[in-house]
Amino acid sequence: MIGNLNYQEIEEVLQDQLIGRIGCHLNGKTYIFPISYAYNDPHVYIFSLEGKKLDIMRGNAEVCFEVEIVHHVVNWESVVASGTFEELK
Repeated sequence: MIGNLNYQEIEEVLQDQLIGRIGCHLNGKTYIFPISYAYNDPHVYIFSLEGKKLDIMRGNAEVCFEVEIVHHVVNWESVVASGTFEELK
């Protein structure tokens, strides 16, 4: 499917999936990590142990988040959002 998702379709994709990808960038290198997440509009929450992903996001809080539903090779939906990492303790 080629086109744009409306607000309700975006909400459904974000609420229905469990795994997404977070993109982050530090010192000239870009990384993409698969993550499990929870969504509560307008926030995406992830859990991570200490490691590279947290080190990068602590060094550069600008992130990108992506999640998709693949129905078929030519029928899929994806949501991509940019935001700012905030560490919760």
